[in-house]
Amino acid sequence: IMSSGGAFFVLLQYVVYIRMNDWFGMYNAIFIASLLAVQTRILITASLLLPRDTIWIVLIFLTIVQGISKIFSSVFLTTNTRAMNKSVPSHQRATMNGVVMAGGSALRSFAPILSGFLSTYSYGPTGPGNGTQGSLLVYGVISFVGLCISRVVWNVTRQSIERERINAME
Repeated sequence: IMSSGGAFFVLLQYVVYIRMNDWFGMYNAIFIASLLAVQTRILITASLLLPRDTIWIVLIFLTIVQGISKIFSSVFLTTNTRAMNKSVPSHQRATMNGVVMAGGSALRSFAPILSGFLSTYSYGPTGPGNGTQGSLLVYGVISFVGLCISRVVWNVTRQSIERERINAME
């Protein structure tokens, strides 16, 4: 699933990045990508509803979900970097990119900790214990965190769009 999802990502990532930025603009692309990067993960639990006798359907479904999530995660990160590079003078971009990479690495270390904690709780003796309910809890919490992040991104992108509109009028 991971390797075929990676192939899906490699084939479509650049096209999706270019089209989203062309169609929606940079700041709207950031918001849309923030929604789709994490929220598609909840669809992984839908694979529990697919018939077990058709394993290929489940594999294809999970490959597509994995690919979509990776594509929009990449669109979010690259477009966000582009937007941040526009916000500082050119002689400060290297410093800003270094700080952002350090912060991004710290935040990326949080995800395995959260999912490890959720998985341990979900499948442990104090959690729901059932595979289906445990999966719904894990992916439900991850989707909720993703929605919270998307809400913050919405506020920031609206401010940036308004700031660009005011600068264009001056």
